[in-house]
Amino acid sequence: MEDKNLHKNHRKRLRSTALKVGLNNLPEHQLLEYVLSFAMPRIDVNPLAHKLINKFGSLSKVFNASMEELKTVDGMGEILSQYLSSFKPIFEILQNSGQRQRVKLSSPFETGQYFIAKLGSLEHEEVLLASVDSRNKVVSLDKIGKGNDISATVSTQEIYKLLGRNHCTNFVLAHNHPNATAVPSLHDDLFTKNLYVGSKLAGFRLCDHVIVSGEQYYSYAEHGVFDEYDKDLQTLRSPNSSNGGLWYGL
Repeated sequence: MEDKNLHKNHRKRLRSTALKVGLNNLPEHQLLEYVLSFAMPRIDVNPLAHKLINKFGSLSKVFNASMEELKTVDGMGEILSQYLSSFKPIFEILQNSGQRQRVKLSSPFETGQYFIAKLGSLEHEEVLLASVDSRNKVVSLDKIGKGNDISATVSTQEIYKLLGRNHCTNFVLAHNHPNATAVPSLHDDLFTKNLYVGSKLAGFRLCDHVIVSGEQYYSYAEHGVFDEYDKDLQTLRSPNSSNGGLWYGL
């Protein structure tokens, strides 16, 4: 009984502290303990919070972990793992619903920061497509690929279908390099070149392709790469072009 009252008083103090100082001022393990305490109100969740932080390395990585990954931690059952793994999609839904009307990707820097927030903490590679209107405001953000080879996981036809569904002709592509630098690979360059030119020929416009690694980003638009593509495309469209106006590699 004494042990039970001790845990009860500890939870009461934790919740009182959260109200007093704010959740953003709690240490990571206490914030996680606070979240767990509502799912397990009769159990001391402090040790479990420490186990999770130690296992995954940070609070952000705990919330980014899959249900199956969470279940590998001692004390994390099916329901509790489902509970914690649901936070990430809930955050994304709230963020997207609140920002669609106001997010404007008006510069490569703003675009880079926008996708750093989406992809910077992930430990696996994802590809995101932002459909934007004529004022560069995000209409929809969709995950269109996952894996190590962007050219193998992303379908250009799927991109065009999504753009049509969102009533947009302009779009921004982004993917992350979880264990590398924010520097495009040769595959990234080839894929981007083909997508940029192919989209123009199909009546769409790739406004930027951003590569994220942690807090760093690379923007094709910022580096003037698209200007070079336009010059090449103009040359290839010329009646005097030796290849008859075709773009090799598409």
